[in-house]
Amino acid sequence: MSKNQRTSANYGHFFWKLCSKTKLAIILLAYLALSGCSEDEHQTTLKPISASASSLILDVTKKAIKASSVSVKTPTSKSSRPISKVSRHLPEHYHAFADIDPNNDKIIKAPTKLSDCYQRLNQAGIAYYTSRLPLKNRVRGVPQCGSHDPIAYKHGPTEMSVFPHAIMDCRFALAFAEVEKLIQHEAKEILGQRVRRVRHLGTYNCRKMAKKNLVSEHSFANAIDIKSFILEDGTELSIAEHFGPRDVRSFAELSPAAQFIRSVSSKVYDKNIMSVSLGPFFDHLHEDHLHLDLAHYRLDGSRPLGP
Repeated sequence: MSKNQRTSANYGHFFWKLCSKTKLAIILLAYLALSGCSEDEHQTTLKPISASASSLILDVTKKAIKASSVSVKTPTSKSSRPISKVSRHLPEHYHAFADIDPNNDKIIKAPTKLSDCYQRLNQAGIAYYTSRLPLKNRVRGVPQCGSHDPIAYKHGPTEMSVFPHAIMDCRFALAFAEVEKLIQHEAKEILGQRVRRVRHLGTYNCRKMAKKNLVSEHSFANAIDIKSFILEDGTELSIAEHFGPRDVRSFAELSPAAQFIRSVSSKVYDKNIMSVSLGPFFDHLHEDHLHLDLAHYRLDGSRPLGP
């Protein structure tokens, strides 16, 4: 193939892509007019065009692009592309999963089974695999541990991974996907970057609460204890080290890390994503983690107690 033929082929490929992505069909017509074509009943063959014709078509192309305000961007490298499209367009509104009915606060049992659990997980963009937590330790016929439809949560719609993979009840997993969106929103607003991973201390643990003779929501895989957040640049923000002094209550006086942690802790409750949010302000048992759950009752332990 001659130099002119190669030039013609290269421009032809460029024009075809440009025409398919814009409405500059005139460029393709100009190519056909300048190159000439021979047609039989089976195919159309384009003849090579001269270098001067190629130059003319290129000039027409530049003018057409300028006139139509189409900008041709240089492709970004793989490493500079956003990891998740969802993380760039996070919602101001979140789906509420908290139980706001005050008449069932005393009910403590495994969450109701969702017949369309897997379908809803897929629609929510959650990466998971199935798990088993048999219902057991029945008291008067009511299981005190286990889940009807548990799954292992890997990451949600923003691709923020949970480490280790967390065993969750299906309904709680759907709610945690909303928590994940809120985490990314607050990270972007306060820290200027996304969260890559969350480390937790546990989700399922068949036991009673530490201070009360009540079954813990952990018994139903209906809770999570978040230990730290790992940012995109590798920085790890732990609750124990970055929550900030308890006596500093002015948000403006806190470090960005403390603002972020406290904002996540309070907003998951305020926006009714979670029924319960506990942290270092609540008691010494929560000095190193944020406890979130979907109990029937409501409890906000994300703020200072008292005046």
